Amino acid sequence: MTDAELIQAWRDGGTWAMTRLVERWRGPLYGYLLKYTGRPADAEDLFQDTWVRVLGALPRYEERQQFKALLFTVASRLAIDHARLRGHNRTRHVEEQDDEPLLETLPAGLDSCPEWRLAERQRGETLRRAIDALPDLQRQVVLLRLEAEMSFQEISTAQDAPLGTVLPRMHRAVKSIRRYFKERGHELP
Repeated sequence: MTDAELIQAWRDGGTWAMTRLVERWRGPLYGYLLKYTGRPADAEDLFQDTWVRVLGALPRYEERQQFKALLFTVASRLAIDHARLRGHNRTRHVEEQDDEPLLETLPAGLDSCPEWRLAERQRGETLRRAIDALPDLQRQVVLLRLEAEMSFQEISTAQDAPLGTVLPRMHRAVKSIRRYFKERGHELP
């Protein structure tokens, strides 16, 4: 079932439909919020708050809208408000296990090379720190693109900004990330 069909089923009294919708978006939404905040507890709180707000907005939801855009617009606004309240203090608390799924998808033998594993882990941590160092709106564009796999047009909707504003944000973010890598003696793949 599509998101719109699940929403209609929920409107018709099928509480199961909302459970399926939440489960469908759990990974992308929680992943985005975790990478945005850097704290599992904050990400979980924002995840819950996002769904409370989305449920409140669903009676006004129209099928011509993309649910994904609505969901990540709400999440993005809550995350920005949360960051402002915390004073932008984002200390990484994400466990190292974030890298393990990547290692499981590698060609046989490559993942057992200790030097390679160390280099990949360092590159991943450098990327996380580079993204964390970005200004909020740039970090948001990068994470919406990478974590939520949103198009730039969808990001434009989520940020309530013209496409001509979103694209330069991404461009500046990529330049900053490259500079961050270069300053630390790493190269982007």
